[in-house]
Parts: sequence; structure tokens; C-alpha cells
Amino acid sequence: MQTKAKQGAFLALLTLLGLTACGRELSVQDGSLSDITTASAVQTTTSAADTQTETTAEADTETQQAPDTTGTADSTASADTTGITSGMQSSSQHTAGSSQQHQQQHQNTQPAVTQPVVTQPTAPQSSHPASAAETTVQTQPAQGITTQINGVNVVDYGTDHPRAIEVFWGNKNVAKLFADAANTWKERLGAGVNVWAMPAPSSQAVYQPADVPVPNGTQDEIFSYIQSNLSGVTGIPLVYTMAAHKDEPIYSRTDYHWFPLGAYYAGAVFAQQAGVPYAPLNTYEAVTRTGYVGAFYRVNKVNVLADYPETFTYYKPANLAQVSCTYYDTAYRNPRAGSLLKETLPIGSSYQIFGGTDNIIYEVNTNAGTGRTLVIFKDSFGNALVPFLTHSFDKIVVCDFRYFDIDPIQFIKNEGATDLLFCMTTSNIMTRSKTQNLFDMLS
Repeated sequence: MQTKAKQGAFLALLTLLGLTACGRELSVQDGSLSDITTASAVQTTTSAADTQTETTAEADTETQQAPDTTGTADSTASADTTGITSGMQSSSQHTAGSSQQHQQQHQNTQPAVTQPVVTQPTAPQSSHPASAAETTVQTQPAQGITTQINGVNVVDYGTDHPRAIEVFWGNKNVAKLFADAANTWKERLGAGVNVWAMPAPSSQAVYQPADVPVPNGTQDEIFSYIQSNLSGVTGIPLVYTMAAHKDEPIYSRTDYHWFPLGAYYAGAVFAQQAGVPYAPLNTYEAVTRTGYVGAFYRVNKVNVLADYPETFTYYKPANLAQVSCTYYDTAYRNPRAGSLLKETLPIGSSYQIFGGTDNIIYEVNTNAGTGRTLVIFKDSFGNALVPFLTHSFDKIVVCDFRYFDIDPIQFIKNEGATDLLFCMTTSNIMTRSKTQNLFDMLS
């Protein structure tokens, strides 16, 4: 009864917004999204280009600078720890692929893992109707209703909760710019440093409703184009891996980030390519935080999401006690000791458990014993990878390409890096000014 009441309330809200119908199915075939048309009758109140007044690529920066996350070392703020539990999870094996060859690759790529048990908390009784400022584009696929609110697709699949999805805008010219930038970094570093390019797909690559068009190519097509233009750099595509695990909690429903479990699967692909050890998920301590509502609500003002909080689960590596961290400013000055995980942050800032903020450099020393040093240039998506690599590299140096004030090539050499990883999401890669910054950093 509660589920039907929630669904009815959500549909009533959309009816008030003046929404109408269209029908298509979403299908995952061969690890990619397939568009199966079942009906079409689309009513558009405003175009997607007109309604997207604030992209979530920019929201990423705003969210990371929220007032409750200003501490870059250990936070001393009091935490709302209600609903936080920890425990070990049992193991299960997941395989999928587009063909026998892809199945074999996927099996070789993914270690034995465990799927955390995620329970949906009881929704609050208050409702949050759409504000007058919200702009709306609506269609109705076979599974439910897709609504665009403030540049975000909100999909009701007929379940007890909607999912918010970042709109993706593909651009092959900018994709080529990213590949050229990675190639230039590799040329400057020389043969002694392995360079890896691992663009992080947004949830749109996995959950995009088939009735909503994707301008200028899918994420998979854009990633393939990037990979075809790399020279001396190893590209690591992730769309198939994410699609293979789409029924697990790999992306937030209320935030544009992947969940830590999604980062775990991405890290497994990277570790396999890099030839380093990677710990099974059942060796981690799972910690759950209930009542999480992310940036689509707080930044993009998709108000309906406040009634559908979710569970945020992160994972503490078994060697956490042997890991030490030193935090620096963006010019690599003012060192201060800190912890790898900022576990005292409030529930709403759960994704910032990983490092606390983006405008820092931090160095992680481990007991991995592999003789490898990794430098990561990333955006906030890369933050969630770090705890999963503490068994893979002796030292991990984490830098945000948007907040870095010294010569990156000399820095990487001074750190004695054996590996350089680019890991940033499609929103930032497809933003020309941000991708151009990878060149500007070298001048």
C-alpha cells in the first residue's frame, strides 16, 4: 500500500505539471542500450537545450564546495550517524557481455565480489511539489514516465522510487581534444610511465530511457571515438562493465555520481589492465548510511527526490590501519596528516567521505608491496576509486585536474610515478573549457 501510495503521489505531481504520453522500451542487449520503439506521441513544453540552465558538470564543483565539507583533512564536524551500520557481505559472481569474447573478458576482468544488501528507508511523510521555477519536458515510456526537471531526466519506472539521470551531450570534437591531451601528457612523460585513460560513464549510459533522444552519440560511441584517437595511452572503456551490473546499486538515484560499488567494478577493470592485485569485495567492511539524498535534489532542485532517500554503502579496505595519508594544498604545500575516509561527515555529504573535497592534493601510502606508484588526475568520480586501490599500488597521489597549480609533468616525475590514470566523468570531458585545461596545465 505504501509503494502504491508513493507511486500515485508521484504520478499526480506529474499530472499537475501538464505531462502527456509516449511509449518505448529500454533494453540492454550486448552490453549496450537498445532503442525499441513501441509508440510515439511526445508533447514538449520546452526543448532540452533550453531547459538545461545548469549542467551537473558545474553542479559537481558547487557540491564539492558545500559549507559542510570545507575541512580538507579530518573533519571535526559533528555527524548525523543515524542509520549507519557496518558488516561483512557474502560473495557472488557476476558475468555478462556482448559475445563469448566479451563474456570471457568480463570474467577475467572482474574478481569475485559480493553484492551489498541495500534496503530502502521509509520515505518521509512530507511532499515536495515542483517549484514554479522548474521547467518540464515529459514523455511516457512503457515502464513509466520520464520528466525533465531543471535539466535532469527523472524517470518513474513504476517502482517505489524514481531515478534522476544526468543529460548527456556528446561532442566528437571535444572527445578528440581529450584524446589529444592524454597523448600529449604521454609524450611529455616518456616511456617510463604507463598512461591510462578511463572516462567514467554517467548513469545515463546504463539507465537512459529509450524514448529520450541522446544528442550527438551515446557515451559508448564517444568513448570508442576517444579510444580510437589515443596514441601510447591505454584506453579503458567502462560502459559494458557498468551495464553488466545495472541491477546492482552502482549509481545513485538522487546524485550524478556512481556509488562506491560502481567505482569498485571500474577499479577492477583498471587493475586487470594494469596487472596489479585487486582485493575481492568480501574482504572489505561494508558501511551503510540510510537517508541519503544527493545533489540532484540539493543543487539541481529536483524537489520530488527528497521523498525518496536511498542507502549509501561504502567499503573500508582490510589494510586501512596500514594506510597513511598526507594532504596538501593545490600547489603541493602545507602538508598535514589525515585519514583516508572522512567518516564523520553528515549523511547528505556521504560521497565526500572520499578525500573530503576536490581542491587538494593528497598522497596515500600503503603496504601493497607491488613497487608501483599511481598518480590520478580526476574529477570527483575518481575519488571513490582510491580506497579500492590500496592493495594495488604502494603509493597513490590524487590530484584534481580542475584545481592544480604546479607543473603536472614535473610533479609526476618527482613522485616517481610508474602509472598515470585519467579518470573523469563524461560531463567534464564533454565540457570544452575543462578538457582544454588539460592542455593549459602544460603551458
